[in-house]
Amino acid sequence: MEDKTYTPPLIVMGAKPREKITIENLFNEANNPIYDLLKDPPFLRHAGWNLRTLDYPKIRKGKCWEVKNGDRKTIRFYRDGSLIAIGYADDSFLGWGQDHREFIKFPLLNSLAIVEYSYEFAELYGKMSKYFPKFRSIEFNVGIKNLQLFESGKLYFNPREVSDHLDLYDKERLKPVTQDFYEIVNIDIGTEYDSRYISYKLLSAFLLNFNIPSDKIPYIARDDSGEIYVDIEKIKSII
Repeated sequence: MEDKTYTPPLIVMGAKPREKITIENLFNEANNPIYDLLKDPPFLRHAGWNLRTLDYPKIRKGKCWEVKNGDRKTIRFYRDGSLIAIGYADDSFLGWGQDHREFIKFPLLNSLAIVEYSYEFAELYGKMSKYFPKFRSIEFNVGIKNLQLFESGKLYFNPREVSDHLDLYDKERLKPVTQDFYEIVNIDIGTEYDSRYISYKLLSAFLLNFNIPSDKIPYIARDDSGEIYVDIEKIKSII
């Protein structure tokens, strides 16, 4: 990926309170839980797909805190409670492939990476929101950008788990996404914020663009009431 003209596809996730809020003293470093969470976000697995960057937050253009892991992972947090995460949807981060050439032949997203990354985003925002002024609901956004600029112009998703005996590159069964998309998921948080259920809703909206039914999303389970959630215990058990 040394080509300076290379434009990767991006998975963009966002969250913000639907009510207008302002976080005071956001740009302090000391005794600032938002700063601390950006520097050391929660994660399920040390080698997992998460929002850790090993970077120290920096103020960007006087508007937000930003942390980065090279260019493949960028996270920003704004005074109005907005969190944005931008990740490369290619072989360098959220896609399959031993190298870039192989990825271009069949640009397939890593199903475990997408599920785990979505959960980690919801979990980080849940922990941050404890320090916001009171609010009642959240607007989440999830989508893909740059497909028209990406050299293959498409992305695939195979809803298989690591333990499944399914053909990873099943071109007959899988249908690609060939256009950028942007989905909004509004969630009333009530008295409890549970990242497992919220990330399932984000994944449902995201994967419908790949024609994946919501009950076929990998790494999910049902609770006693029949509600579906991301099974983080299954993810944590993967080495």
